[in-house]
Amino acid sequence: MDEVDWCQQLEDEERCFLIRRHLRASRSSAPAGDECADCGDPIPPERRQAQPGARLCISCQSEREKHR
Repeated sequence: MDEVDWCQQLEDEERCFLIRRHLRASRSSAPAGDECADCGDPIPPERRQAQPGARLCISCQSEREKHR
């Protein structure tokens, strides 16, 4: 796979992720307190206790912080 194909694949994956996130968000105006606002996975009780009001799971939060 050449660089252009690889970049296109990454863009496609990112676009699909954003579309899925948007669709999940449109189904409910606010995620349940135990679901990640980005991926919909459960937020562990330990994280919710340590970080009250956390809207993202650890993986999604880490990913956002990497891109800042």
